[in-house]
Amino acid sequence: MTLQHAIAPLPRRGRTSASAIEPLAPGRVAFLGSAYASTDGGDAIFVQSLCWPIVPTAWTALTEAWQVVRERRGEPSSNAATPSWLGHCAPQLGAPFRDTTTEESSVAALVVRTPMQIAITISDARGIPRTRTATREVEQQQGLSHCLVTYAQFLGAPGRRPCSVIVSRSQGEEVDQRCLETFRRSRTHLSSADPLRDLQLRFWKEPVEPLPLELAHAAAASVVRHRASEDIANPVFDAVFTKLANMPFQLQRSLRLKRR
Repeated sequence: MTLQHAIAPLPRRGRTSASAIEPLAPGRVAFLGSAYASTDGGDAIFVQSLCWPIVPTAWTALTEAWQVVRERRGEPSSNAATPSWLGHCAPQLGAPFRDTTTEESSVAALVVRTPMQIAITISDARGIPRTRTATREVEQQQGLSHCLVTYAQFLGAPGRRPCSVIVSRSQGEEVDQRCLETFRRSRTHLSSADPLRDLQLRFWKEPVEPLPLELAHAAAASVVRHRASEDIANPVFDAVFTKLANMPFQLQRSLRLKRR
């Protein structure tokens, strides 16, 4: 499935400007991924990742590179009862490598080769009791706001054209609507010249997701795995780390280690 084909079915409702009725260009679409985990000690870790292209052909290049590998390797034959963590969050992205021992490093290579940047937000208040459903929804809304701050800073450099749409995985009609209302309220104070003023948020409801959306989920999941255990090998996180447009304080130790 190409990115152009995957974007086409997105609903047109909720648009607020004349420019929004123009056909979507892959180079102007950002993707929002998320991952959640509960540690053995009962601690919750929630991560959101906003991935945007830095050249117009970024998502097309990702899709084409993935298709080349898939055609060369053929369909995976593994019927493992327990999919890998990549198989859970990005079933297409890692599929060409699923029968190999290089699944993570191969996906990491795709991340490195894709001309994009990533904003990350991390919530992992250890030892604090949480109401899981409510907290995750609130954290999602707050996380998106923090990611948008980083994205706006990126757009502050001359010559950078903003994306027109953010695509996120649907979590059901009610949750999507509340998230959309929060997103709209967060932009009410923006001036007409603000690059985020006309940015739209849409929710992907089809079972098969675009590869860049899966990549955004894989990026978030790799950070969750890193926060849960910094000592395990995590090539996808290492690749994501090179693409970060911000540095959450929870990753400061990782930065110090990489500078040694």
